[in-house]
Amino acid sequence: MLNLTEAEQKQVSDVVIKMLTEGGTFRSIKGIDERSMEAIYSLGYTYYNNSKYDDAHDIFRFLCLNDHLVRKYWMALGACRQMMKNFEGAVQAYAYASVLDVEDPRAPLQAADCFLAMEKFEEAESALNGAIHFSEGKPEFADVRSKAQAVLELLKNRDASKGGK
Repeated sequence: MLNLTEAEQKQVSDVVIKMLTEGGTFRSIKGIDERSMEAIYSLGYTYYNNSKYDDAHDIFRFLCLNDHLVRKYWMALGACRQMMKNFEGAVQAYAYASVLDVEDPRAPLQAADCFLAMEKFEEAESALNGAIHFSEGKPEFADVRSKAQAVLELLKNRDASKGGK
């Protein structure tokens, strides 16, 4: 239990209310500027690229907690968890990234990989269909669409060979 004075309690209450009503972030409350966040992200990215996933995870989690509105932080956290074989956690991060930009098909494609690793084939198929849908008519996501279609075809062939759908 925190031993705050009445004035401190009021100050904390005011900050929380402001954050909730104005859509703020902990980053803004703490006064962390965008440049610092980018420097921290770069460090996490370096750890990730050097297979230091525990360290990268801590950094990406920090970034997500302090600015929950930046999609790339959630994608990075998801990728890190995926490499750590924490597929459920990765799917949660990718789901949040999807909420931040429902038109971007990359998060559902990554989630599909996680679902496949967990042998949740119906969920994988749903995620792949989402990736295909949101990449439709977008040349910048042609590679995402192509991969999603190829994996979906493999899934359907797998189901057909097992007497499934």
